[in-house]
This record gives sequence, structure tokens and C-alpha cells, in this order.
Amino acid sequence: MSRLHLFDALRSHLKTRGISYSELAFGINVAEGTVKRIFTKNDCSTERLDEIADYLGIHLADLFQKNPPPKHLIDQLSPEQEAKLVHNKKLLMLAVCVMDFWPFKDMLKYLTIPRQECVELLQELERMGFIELNDKLNYRLLLTRNFSWLNNGPITQFVKSMSYDYFDHPFDAPGEFLKIVNVRISPYVRNLLKGKIEEVLQQYIDQVSLDAHLPLDERPPLSICVAARSWVPEFLRELMQMDEDESNISPHRVLTRLSRKKRGLPD
Repeated sequence: MSRLHLFDALRSHLKTRGISYSELAFGINVAEGTVKRIFTKNDCSTERLDEIADYLGIHLADLFQKNPPPKHLIDQLSPEQEAKLVHNKKLLMLAVCVMDFWPFKDMLKYLTIPRQECVELLQELERMGFIELNDKLNYRLLLTRNFSWLNNGPITQFVKSMSYDYFDHPFDAPGEFLKIVNVRISPYVRNLLKGKIEEVLQQYIDQVSLDAHLPLDERPPLSICVAARSWVPEFLRELMQMDEDESNISPHRVLTRLSRKKRGLPD
């Protein structure tokens, strides 16, 4: 196999299995720029090539396969799987660690979980389809870019139970903020702005893999809580009198009202 064909085969494995350059860089413990140079120049040492093959969990002979088997990625766990995480705090801790790309050596260094138990927990995450683990205890996430916890599922309910602990904080450290706004806007605009907020949230999520090459102490934890709902505090509701809950007006009804208003007709 020529050098060009060799690296084309590697690219095929990466693409088919949904592995980005930043994920590969994390897996072989190099900067993302190093991986980009390898594939731009189609060149690297034999040792580096072995590291890439080990991370992919393949033998060099596997590179001759034109169609490597794709790995199934998940965008949500089942309610039963989330419940398993909630009921096993150590397993949940390891799930959080792999989502934040902790190297195995840092798990041993910074967690109070013994090595063998840590290995067994990672193996359990692999059985759940959460990660792919190789013999050297390198792993890769099997989660899609849009992975999320179930809406109102076990994890969300668990986090809600800790809301006081989350909000009992001044939110004044660098990169921290807390803003609460109360507005009255149409359902159409609600959905439009919701999409924009989700785009910003995705930028936070995407940055995790981009910063994975940094030492753990250079990427401190950040928990982001984003919520929007129709809500008026009870003490304000006592001072209001309204014939209907305007928050539940459908977009169709809003458009109907506007159309009737333009024609000079009553609602």
C-alpha cells in the first residue's frame, strides 16, 4: 500500500466512525495541529502510526479494508440507562469525565475511585454504548454532537433536585454570569430565539473537544443551565387578573389576530 493510500484509508476509518481530528489528537495525546499536519503531509513515524491504529482499535492490516464498519453513535440514553447513572454516582462521575475528555491517568490522579473499579466502570459505560474502550484504556465517545439528556428524564430530575446548590452562588467569577429576564413576546419569536440560544450552547459543547488537549487544570469545570418557560411568580399572579393564559396562545392564533386587526375586525 502506498503512503497516499495508507492515509486515505485512515481518513476513511475516521470519517466512517465519526472521529474528528480533535478527538484523535486527544486519544493519542498530541495537539490537534499535529494531527492536521500528519494528514496534510500524509506522513508520520511508524510509532505514531501504531498509536493511531491502537486508538482506532485496529491492526494495520485493517487499513486495507475499503469499507470499515461504522460505529453506532447515540444522541440520547434510554430512561433505564439514565436511571442507572443516577443510582450509581461513581458511574455517573465516570460518564461526566469521559464527556469532558479526561485521560485515564487523570481519573486515577484526581478521583477517589480505585484503579480496578475505575476500569470496571469504564467497561460498564462501554456496554451501555457510551464509549469505545481499547486494551490500553484509551476511549472515544460514542455520542453524537447533539447528544442531550432526556427532557424531564432521570438525569434532569436529579439535577433539578440540586438547584439550590447551583444557584447559591454569586456568579461573579470570570466567565460566569446569571441573568433573569421577564418578557412578553409572540410564540413565533420565542421559537426563533430558542434556536439562537441553542446555537450558543452548542458552541460551548463543541469547545470541549477542541480544548481536550489542554491539561485538566487548565480547563476548569463550567456548568451551564439554560431554561425558558411561561412563568409568573405566585406573588405577582395574586396582583393580576387576566381572562386567559396568554402564554398558551398558539402561533396560528397570533397570526389570525394580526390578520383580523389589519382588516379592522375584532379579535
